[in-house]
Amino acid sequence: MIRGLLYFVMLFMALAFMRCSDVAVGFLFTDDASYTQDTLRITRFSNLDEEDIDVTIPWVTSQVEQLLGTEPLTYSLAGVKSSNGQEAAEDFTKYLTVIGGGRMYVDAKVDSPEGCYTVSLKVENEGHSAILTDIFTFVLE
Repeated sequence: MIRGLLYFVMLFMALAFMRCSDVAVGFLFTDDASYTQDTLRITRFSNLDEEDIDVTIPWVTSQVEQLLGTEPLTYSLAGVKSSNGQEAAEDFTKYLTVIGGGRMYVDAKVDSPEGCYTVSLKVENEGHSAILTDIFTFVLE
């Protein structure tokens, strides 16, 4: 009787441990992800007086906030939309760089058409990914 109970417990434990292998690694929670300031106004190089400022310093955003997930998190550009059409959005993409923490750099010498550029980011970690749709807007003046 005890031997039968012991076999039953061992079988139950073996099945329980086999089920644990299906659990995804880590987690990623992006429902509240945002930037403190979600718009950046950029004065284009052609509109600036070279003598007044150093035109080699890029425009930089802050980090994405309220995003929880297992590190390391990687960020990449998912897409750019423009009020001037897809051709302008593709041109702006050449000047845009995404790095850790969701920070974005726009080259100081950006020469895209004036207008609004809305950016979507992709955030990933081991086993999870999410698209942060229309999370930031750049306004070129």
